[in-house]
Amino acid sequence: MKGGKTVLKEIIDNKRYSFRQNCNNWKEAVRFSCIPLIEDDVITEEYAEKIIESITKYGPYIIITQDVAIPHSALGQDGVKKCGIGFMKVEEPVYFIEGNTEKRAKIFFTLAANNPDEHLKKMEELTNILINDEILEKIKNVKNIDELKKISEEYNV
Repeated sequence: MKGGKTVLKEIIDNKRYSFRQNCNNWKEAVRFSCIPLIEDDVITEEYAEKIIESITKYGPYIIITQDVAIPHSALGQDGVKKCGIGFMKVEEPVYFIEGNTEKRAKIFFTLAANNPDEHLKKMEELTNILINDEILEKIKNVKNIDELKKISEEYNV
């Protein structure tokens, strides 16, 4: 990352985060998860629709573990202006397959990529967060930006 910023620090510093009580459905959740990236001029609304098209076609491939999704589409997809990652926490789980607890999400790390090297670096850093059960559990329980900042500082992520 530019300047050696960690994933969460980049999200926080660029205000690419949101916190919601709920979403009506998974399509709305994907759209909401893209808003911080749209507002930071990383992507356009078209990219959110491309993600939804991909999930509709291929199924909920963005769910990487229970309660965690990484909304993304193909590298260099239309609507991506630059590489970036956003964060959204939803208090009530969003089901991608109704009733299937393995296909739900409360945490959304929305990924946009137009450069393969930056993309791989972001994915590697994000993976390091997600494989750490302690950090992941704390992220799943954040309620606001101050709690996310505390995790970022405590674990240097």
